[in-house]
Amino acid sequence: MKPLHAPRKAQLEIQFNWLFVLVVGAVIIGFFITVINKQQQQADAEQATDLREHLDTAFITLFNNPDTIGNFTISKVDITFECEPGAGGLRQYYIQGAGPVDSTYDVIFTQAVLTGEEVFTWTKTWAVPFEVTVFTNMATDRTLFVFIDDGGSVKELYDELPGRYAKTLVNNLEGLATHEYHDTIIITSDDEALTGLDWTGRKARIIAPGADLDGSGDVTFQDEESSEKMPYLGRESLWGAIFTEDADTYRCTMDKAVARLKIVAAIMQSRSEAIADDLPHCGVSFGRAAGYFHMLKDLEGGFAAIAEDINSNRRALEQLQAITLRGSTCPYLY
Repeated sequence: MKPLHAPRKAQLEIQFNWLFVLVVGAVIIGFFITVINKQQQQADAEQATDLREHLDTAFITLFNNPDTIGNFTISKVDITFECEPGAGGLRQYYIQGAGPVDSTYDVIFTQAVLTGEEVFTWTKTWAVPFEVTVFTNMATDRTLFVFIDDGGSVKELYDELPGRYAKTLVNNLEGLATHEYHDTIIITSDDEALTGLDWTGRKARIIAPGADLDGSGDVTFQDEESSEKMPYLGRESLWGAIFTEDADTYRCTMDKAVARLKIVAAIMQSRSEAIADDLPHCGVSFGRAAGYFHMLKDLEGGFAAIAEDINSNRRALEQLQAITLRGSTCPYLY
């Protein structure tokens, strides 16, 4: 007669075997999951590094090729831009997995986070009136620019914005559908057109009716929580205001541009003084020009505080250039 405890022992052995199989299976599955995750992390890091290298090359190319339109893919990798205020503040961007990249000397106007499949770039040369630097405007395929037609300045801006960007010209905002876009930027000369607007994912830039796009003026940054007026100087900086995240980022980025302006003004002052010494018949004009460059070099404060002073010197230099070149053998002032 078989012992009564034998079936129980067999059952225990079977349960143990199944438990062993489950444990070993879990370990194997966990191992493969770990390997796959590491491979994915490595692939993401390599993609981020490749994108960073591509952006470095792209920004160098853009700076050396002003007034051009370009594009590059980001494969759904978000790029975050930050600008620290102050003369010593950094401007940098972050790509997840690649760390921060310094872009202090690249004057870039963009949303705080670029998200989408493709980034479009548009470079503009900022001159006051001498060439200072290149402005780069960036937006993705998930950014929509909405222009409320006024038959004037806003319509002119709509016509000027390259067709690669998502843009639309409307008479009003009634029925405006923007759900497929991450950012919507509304450009108008009539603030009443924004009454009752659902601000979710939307922001507005308000310019004065009949604004002098090539001269100077004010642009108002408005969203659901705030409204702030900032100066612009030339349509290049106005476009910068349209493309950038908010008033603070615009102020910070323009301060970087002013820092470069002062460097270029110092070089132009030295040039003017040298020409005044070497060409006596041009001494009066270049001596005056050196004075204007000197004033630009020594301006104190950020862009918002000195924009009108920059504009005054710009107009003076333009007038002096016209007078100097009239029947003269003198070289250009700038």
